[in-house]
Amino acid sequence: MLAFMRSRSLLFVPSAVLALGLACTNTVVVVDDDAPTPDDVVPLPTDPDEPDDDVDLGPRPVRPPSPFVPSPARLRRLLQLQYTNGVADLLGDAAAAASSAPPDVPLNGSVAVGAGDLALDAAALVTYEASARAAAAAAVADPSSPWRAVCAPSSATDAACWQDLARRLGRRAFRRTLADDEVARYAALGQQAAVAYGNIGEPRAVDRGVELLLVALLQSPHFLYLVERGEPGDDPAARRLTGAELAARLSFFLTGAPPDDELLDAAERGDLSSPTVLSATARALLTDPRAKDALRGYFVEKLHLADLPALNRPDAALTPSVRAALVEETLRLVDDVVWTRNADVRDLLRSTDTFVNDELASYYGFPLPGAGATFVKVPTPAEQDRAGLLTRGAFLVRFAQPDRSSPTLRGKFVREQLLCAAVPAPPPGVATTLPDEVPDGLPRTTRDRIEAHAREDSCAGCHAYIDPLGYPFEHFDQYGRYRTHENGLPIDASGGLDDRTSEDATGFIGLLDERVDLVSCLVRGLYRHAVGRMEESGQDAALYDVDSAFIDGGLKLQDAMVAIATSDAFRFVDTTDGE
Repeated sequence: MLAFMRSRSLLFVPSAVLALGLACTNTVVVVDDDAPTPDDVVPLPTDPDEPDDDVDLGPRPVRPPSPFVPSPARLRRLLQLQYTNGVADLLGDAAAAASSAPPDVPLNGSVAVGAGDLALDAAALVTYEASARAAAAAAVADPSSPWRAVCAPSSATDAACWQDLARRLGRRAFRRTLADDEVARYAALGQQAAVAYGNIGEPRAVDRGVELLLVALLQSPHFLYLVERGEPGDDPAARRLTGAELAARLSFFLTGAPPDDELLDAAERGDLSSPTVLSATARALLTDPRAKDALRGYFVEKLHLADLPALNRPDAALTPSVRAALVEETLRLVDDVVWTRNADVRDLLRSTDTFVNDELASYYGFPLPGAGATFVKVPTPAEQDRAGLLTRGAFLVRFAQPDRSSPTLRGKFVREQLLCAAVPAPPPGVATTLPDEVPDGLPRTTRDRIEAHAREDSCAGCHAYIDPLGYPFEHFDQYGRYRTHENGLPIDASGGLDDRTSEDATGFIGLLDERVDLVSCLVRGLYRHAVGRMEESGQDAALYDVDSAFIDGGLKLQDAMVAIATSDAFRFVDTTDGE
C-alpha cells in the first residue's frame, strides 16, 4: 500500500493511500447499541442429574452436542487503548501522548464487536493520518524513544541501518516478522525521503526520513488491525491462528497492549501450540500491570461509566469530582475482587465493603473515614442495604432518569447485561415515558407511576419481565443516595427474579448470585471482548467448557480469562466465508 507523491521534491503519504489500503474492510452494519443479544445466548436446559457444584449455582447446563465451528475471521481494528499502547511500545510515551485514535464504536453492546464489524469512515482515516504524523514527529524529537535503541542512521545512504529499522520496528508494529520485500519497501521509503529532503537543504534530512518511515508503519493496516487468517490444518473450515496471530490476540485481550519481543519469539518458535505453555503465558500476562487497566476499561464499557461526567443530573452535590469518585469507587471494587483478593467474582455483586474518600463518604451519608482525598476500604452502613456494583452510585446514577430513579432501566440492565437475556424493543407507537402529572394530583412514588403505566396491555409484558429486577433498587434515588421515602410515601423495594421474590436489594442480589446464567453471561461478554465477535452456536460447546473450568476453579475471573484464552473458540478461526 505504500505510495508517495512528489511536491517540490518533498515526500508524503496521503490519507487517500490509507483509504485504498483499507478498502478490504468489512461492510458497515448499522445496529442499535442497545439491541438485544441473540437468542442463542439464552441459557441451555439444565441437566437434573448433574450434581450441585461447590459454588452453589444449582444444576449445570447440559453440554451442547453441536460440533465445534470457530467464529469467522475478520480484520479487527485496534481499540483506542490498544492503539495507544501499541504506539507507546513502538515509539515511547511521548509519541503515545501525541497520538489520537478515532473513538471506539459499539455494536451489539460491545466496542470490540464494533471494531470487528464496522468499517472506517473518512473522518477516521484523517484522524489516523494526523495521529501517525504527530506520533512520528514526537518520537523523532524524543531522545529516549525506543526506535533509537534499534539504529539511528548516520546518513541517508546508511542502507544497513535503514534495513534494520524497517525490519525490527516493522516486527514490533505488525506483531510478526516482515517478509524481505516488505522490509525493502519500508527501508527504501525512509532512505529515499532522507535523500529528497537532503537535496532541498533540509538540515534534519535523516530525521525526516525516519519520521516518514514511522508514519508509514503507523498507517499500515497491519498496525491498525489485528489480521487473523490462521494456517491450514486437517479441517479447512477451522484454521488455527498462527503463533504470531495468537500472541497478538492473547496480549491485546489480557493486557490491552501488543506482544513484546520475547512473546513473539516464543510464538514464532511454536511454543504457544502447547496448551500448558499457552496457559502459563496467559497467567504471566495477567501479572503485567497493564492487565489491570485493560480490565478496568472493560468494566467502564460494560457499566457505561464513561457517560457519568456529562450525564444530566441537576443536583449541585453531584460535582465533577464526586462523579469521578463514583467511577473510581466502582473500579476499585473490581481491582479488589479480581486482583487483590482473586476472589469469587460474585463478590462484585455482594460485597458490603466499598472504597471512598471523604468527599464521596459525605455524599453518600457515610461516616467520614478521615482520609481526605485518599480512597480507603470501608464497610457500607448496614442500614443503607448496599451490596456490590448494583448499589454503588455509578450504576444507580447512570441507570436513572434526570428527575427520578428508573426501575425499568436498572432491571433492563440486569436482564440484558448480567443474564444475557433478550429484551424486545417497545412496540411501535407505545409511549415509553411516564406522564408528568397523575390524574388526581396526589403524591406518587416512581413505582406507583410505573405500575399504573404498565397496566396498559401493550406495556404489561415487557414491564413484567424487567421491572421486578429494578424495583429492589428503589431505595436509591437518581443520585445513588439512600432513601426510605419518596414524595412523602414509603418505598416498596420488593421485587424478584422469575419465580423467586425478594424484599430489598441485598435479597435480590442473593437471588442473582445463585444463577448459573450469570456465569455463562459473564464468560460470553469476555469472549466477545477477546475476539471481537458475537458467539454463535458453533462455539457453544467450547464456551461451555470455559464455564465449567470457571465454576470448578471457584469463579475467579482470572481463571475465566485464562480458560477463554486457551479454548478452541479463541485459538481457531473460520475463513470459509472470507476467502
